[in-house]
Amino acid sequence: MKIHKLVAGSVIAGLVTVGSAGAAFADTTAPPGSSHPAEARHDRRCDRAQERLEWLRAKKARVEAVVDWLQKARAKAEAAGRTELVRKIDAVLAKYRHEYQRIEAAIDRVQRYCHVV
Repeated sequence: MKIHKLVAGSVIAGLVTVGSAGAAFADTTAPPGSSHPAEARHDRRCDRAQERLEWLRAKKARVEAVVDWLQKARAKAEAAGRTELVRKIDAVLAKYRHEYQRIEAAIDRVQRYCHVV
């Protein structure tokens, strides 16, 4: 019986120690330069998003160039009466236009999240 009381007392003392250490850990302040950890996370994400935004803008320019080239090729094929080629170019143009819309949507999301233009 005395052993049970001794073990129970040790367990309670251990729980109190761990509990107070947890409370002390939770009471620590945020890292310097940030008033809240969520703000620090937002800042890190926006820093990475700036790099992503540059990449997206470059990709958008490449897609625009390809779309322009395809439209010229389509006009040339249509003038030559090559309907099968026009149909194939239209299919490729549809894919690139869809990709362009996806890129613009991603750019818009980054700009709204990080409040950049």
